[in-house]
Amino acid sequence: MNRIERARLCYTDGEGRERQLTLSADIRRVTVGRSHRSGLALTWDRTVSRLHAAIEWIGTGWSVIDDGLSRNGTFVNGERLAGRRRLRSGDIIQIGVTAVTFAGQHHPGPGTPQVRAFIAALAKHRLIFDEDVALAYLSALDGAASENNQFRYTDERLEQEAHDLADRVRQSMPDSAAERDHYAFTLTSTGDLLEKLSRSMMIMLEAQAAGALPAALPFADLANIYITTVQELSKAITVDPLPAWTPGGARYPLIGSVVIEGMATLFEALGSLLLDHGYLPTHALCGEDPLALATKAIARASALRSPRR
Repeated sequence: MNRIERARLCYTDGEGRERQLTLSADIRRVTVGRSHRSGLALTWDRTVSRLHAAIEWIGTGWSVIDDGLSRNGTFVNGERLAGRRRLRSGDIIQIGVTAVTFAGQHHPGPGTPQVRAFIAALAKHRLIFDEDVALAYLSALDGAASENNQFRYTDERLEQEAHDLADRVRQSMPDSAAERDHYAFTLTSTGDLLEKLSRSMMIMLEAQAAGALPAALPFADLANIYITTVQELSKAITVDPLPAWTPGGARYPLIGSVVIEGMATLFEALGSLLLDHGYLPTHALCGEDPLALATKAIARASALRSPRR
């Protein structure tokens, strides 16, 4: 049996019945929220946001993600989640009043010291991975080599893998880009960022058309940043733990620091428009609380500008 299919989410519904949701290899992202359209719909709980969190297959394991999606937060084993966290069997995810237990087979792989050593080795080459992406990357290497028992998490092996990856990346980009920091994301998180950037520009376009966009937020400049950012994201280099990518493998876009700053600027501008200038969209808001939307935009800008961990 595929190890993806063995994982499941166990919880009690609003009528006190025990429920299970099997995490399938066919659907690698499950949304969690109050909306009936959610993969895990907690419709009875008013403290749960319409789109509250997501459970996503990243690399070789499941992670829970709350990247500013919810108003009241998501907790794993009592600790509030900021961004995403890789799940282990027995983890308890608290979403509103509902406790969701992640049940999945534990698969040994690289530990935290090895993951952090790999992150440090990559940083020497200006490749910035956070712990989730680095763990998924190493686990994929481990899985590919397991039959011949070839992969070892020694410092020398991790340094060599970082060096080899950096060589592949530099060969794929122009010399001018090779001297910048590049940040690894998942394909799903990159898509989410693009969607949120598009919505941000729709709101600012609406404000511009209504004559409500302040001079401090020049639309032409913001539009140029948006166009450049989208173009650069569409050309982003993707890396794979294995030299030859095959269907079902994991790819990670590498986003340059200039693009990171562009995205942060746009999210910051949206937060300023809604909070500092009190603009209330009439169409592009899509029913969302403007205060919550502004807070999320500012949080995303701050997270993008902060060093990734």
